[in-house]
Amino acid sequence: MRILVAEGWCGHTSPLCYWYEPTANVWSKAPWLSWRRDCAAAAVLDGHVYVTGGRNSDFDEENVCERLDPTIGAWTDVANLRRHRRDHGARWSRQGP
Repeated sequence: MRILVAEGWCGHTSPLCYWYEPTANVWSKAPWLSWRRDCAAAAVLDGHVYVTGGRNSDFDEENVCERLDPTIGAWTDVANLRRHRRDHGARWSRQGP
């Protein structure tokens, strides 16, 4: 089991990501996001990590969404959000919208 951490904090956008492996207490580099951002949200579904929204380096809100396939170590752009979002939440649900 690993935890994915996407770098970026208010005022500092970044595409960098890191894996944390709790059993080994070790950090390692993960594939970079396709888009630099801060204030994004993330959720896991069917073994893929989805990162949505956030702000770019010009502090404009984004509507981008990308998916990490950890088995191949690559991010793929998926359908954009309908609206730009930042500082929002994301989570997996069995029930749908």
